Amino acid sequence: MVVTTVTGIVSVEEMLAHLRTLAKDPRYRQDFRGLSDYTNAEPFKATGEDVWRLAEALPVAEGARRAILVASDLHYGFGRIVESVRDRPGVSIAVFRDRAQALAWLDGRPSRPPSRAN
Repeated sequence: MVVTTVTGIVSVEEMLAHLRTLAKDPRYRQDFRGLSDYTNAEPFKATGEDVWRLAEALPVAEGARRAILVASDLHYGFGRIVESVRDRPGVSIAVFRDRAQALAWLDGRPSRPPSRAN
C-alpha cells in the first residue's frame, strides 16, 4: 500500500509533480492499494480543470483501489470529482471521512464509503 499524506498548503502543481514522481519510481506498481490523506491539508485553490488533470494523472491500474481521506467539505467535493473522472471498470476510488473505514475498504473488508451527504 502507498500512503500519501498531504499537510499544510499545497498547490495543484506540487500534487501533479508528486504523481509524476510516483509513476516514475521503479518500486511503485499501479496496482498497489493507495490512501491519499488530506485531513491535515489546507483548502487549496483549484478549478474543475485542475481536479480533472489530477484525476487523469493518478497512476492507477485495473484492479487497484484508491481511498481519498478528507476532513473538509471542499476536499470531499474534489475527491468526488476524482472518483467520477476515474470511474472505469476495474478501478475503484472512494472518498472517506473516516480512516478506519477507508483502510477497511482498501483491504476489501465490508465497508462502504459514506453517502454524499456525510
